[in-house]
Order: sequence, then C-alpha cells, then structure tokens
Amino acid sequence: MHEDRRPFDRFTIGYLAEFIPPLDTIDADARICDAIEIMCRKNYSQLPIVQKNNDGSETCVGVVTMLSFLQGFSLQYDKGNEEMRKIMESNVVTFKVQDEPAFAQPGDEILEYVDLLSKEDFVLVGSRSKCASIITNSDVVSFFKNKTEVFLLLREIETSLRYIISKCLAGDKLKETLDSLASSRKERKITAPLRDVADLFQDELRAMINKNWNEFQKCFKDKEKIGNQLEYVRDLRNKVFHFRSQITGSELTHIKMLRNNFAKIAENVSGGE
Repeated sequence: MHEDRRPFDRFTIGYLAEFIPPLDTIDADARICDAIEIMCRKNYSQLPIVQKNNDGSETCVGVVTMLSFLQGFSLQYDKGNEEMRKIMESNVVTFKVQDEPAFAQPGDEILEYVDLLSKEDFVLVGSRSKCASIITNSDVVSFFKNKTEVFLLLREIETSLRYIISKCLAGDKLKETLDSLASSRKERKITAPLRDVADLFQDELRAMINKNWNEFQKCFKDKEKIGNQLEYVRDLRNKVFHFRSQITGSELTHIKMLRNNFAKIAENVSGGE
C-alpha cells in the first residue's frame, strides 16, 4: 500500500519507480558471460555495472547492454580474433530467437500487444510471406507519450486547482460556494452530484475562483492573468477532449509551463505539508 498523495502530485519517475521490481546489477569484476546469463535468464536488455567501494557502498560505473556486447564482439572480429571470427561467420539463422516471432496486422489495436511487447520487446507487422515492419517497446512508449502527455498535463492542472481551492476556501465559505454551484446545476438540469471540490467541472473551477477572488488573490495575484490562463486551459481541453484535434508543439510547451506554475502555487499553498 502506497501512502496517500496530495492531488497535485505529478506522475514522476519516482512515482513510477515504486512499481518497478528491485534493481539487478552485476559486479565490475564479473565476467561478460555472467552478465549475459543474467540478461538472458531475466529477459533484460541492459544491466548496470557496480564497483564495490572500501566502505561497503557501491558505485555505478556503467551499463552493459546487448548492443554494447555485440559491438564489443564485432570489434574483436575486426581485430582478427580467430575464435570470434568462427562465430561471426556462422550462419545468421543459428542465432535466431528460439520462439516463433509474433505477427501483428496494421488494423490491430496496440493495446492488444502491450503484454507481448513487455516480454518479447518486439512484434513483426505483416506475415511470413510479407514482413512489412517491426514494432518495438520504444516505438510504443513514444506513441503513448505523444498521445497521452497533454491529457496528463491537463489533469495535473485541474488537480492542482482543486487543491488550491480546498486550501483557500474552508468550512462554511466552501460549502456556501458549492451549494450555489449545485443550485446552478439543478437549474441547468445537470444531474451529476456536487459533493466536494473533486466533483467540480472545469468551468466551475474558474467560476469558484472568480466569485471568491479575495480568498484567491494571495495565490494568483493578477485576476486578469489567471483568467486568461484558465480560459486557455479550457480551450485546449475542449480541443483535445471534444474535437479530438492534435495540439501543436507551442501549445504543448505552453501547457507544460502552466502545469508547472499551478503546481508551484499548490506547493506554496500547502505550506510544506
């Protein structure tokens, strides 16, 4: 069980690392065959190398990868190492992956192959008679980064705003404002419940800040500026969620800046909790 986090906490590498198995390493004095044995047995493509220090600690001195091993292998071949030459001149089929490769079709859903890719690192596209391309783990990671990054940024902005509101408005003032917005929903025949800050729509977040500017002025300073920023977030959110449009590089850079600004304000409001 992981400890609770404030709602504006970001999906950092540290957060992800908590769900990754403990790190395996190999001693700098170990043989390369030992490293390869570990990498093959555990299906690793890379293995950190550590050196023992006199005080019992360890220092990471590098990483051995399958690619670096093959590059070293090739270098020995180029230098005329006869044993390496025998191996390097063997038929390529000798070194093929033991299991039969999986083939995907262009129309298949990427998510169908995530589990396979986590084990095999790649999937071929097409068929035995016509292999069109190869999809690797890194291809999928890049794809999902491009598709999901803006969604995560918008979510972090909204969760930061919710946290700021919950800190700046307290007790009766918060309840009064929520009740007012709940009445507005009823008038508009919106049935979604409004029990606390977590239930607020994006436009309601802006309305709550505008209606209670005196409580938020110490956080946001400039009412017009924050209003423009929230409108920008709203418009970009609509573009992504409702119109399914791609955002530009400048829009992504801008939304990252806004995410950082709102996260910083939320941190300041938290008072180091």
